[in-house]
Amino acid sequence: MGETTHPPQTCERCGSTFEPKRRTRGVCLTCRLFGNAVAAKSGCIIWTGATNADRYGRLKVDGAECATHRVAYTLVVGPIPQGLHLDHLCHTRDTTCPGGRTCLHRRCINPYHLEPVTGRINILRGRAASAVNAVKTKCPRGHLYDVANTRVDKNGKRHCRACRAYYQMLAPAQRRARREVSRG
Repeated sequence: MGETTHPPQTCERCGSTFEPKRRTRGVCLTCRLFGNAVAAKSGCIIWTGATNADRYGRLKVDGAECATHRVAYTLVVGPIPQGLHLDHLCHTRDTTCPGGRTCLHRRCINPYHLEPVTGRINILRGRAASAVNAVKTKCPRGHLYDVANTRVDKNGKRHCRACRAYYQMLAPAQRRARREVSRG
């Protein structure tokens, strides 16, 4: 079965000609995207349509659900380099935003507020626990997280070798007593 082709259409809103891969309501992708957004004083263009559970804008493109900020970036700037994430620079600059699901910047589709970066850089620029922990240089007891004193587990979590050695040195009875005290 071959892919169904649809004849070129003229957008009802802007008058441009587009070739849909699926049936459309006569509106081009650019008008569907930016027609469901409002400009904010901050310069953000806020998506007002559907969102996913994490409050990022969602839009169907050729039958597939896509993140609206990625669609906007691709339409205006060009393809997103493979392996990179789009960082909302408006969120990075806004120190008053707590982040998380309440973050309005997740719905910003202004392509000039987006920067392709590695996943690590995107996380480090955020305010989540992973970003806070990634910049720590010492364990809770004050030992340095350096190459010699740090073990990284399969999940990427850092463990202090000095603390582990101390804990293993304790007699089993002392370890039990410490656990009971810490549980309260």
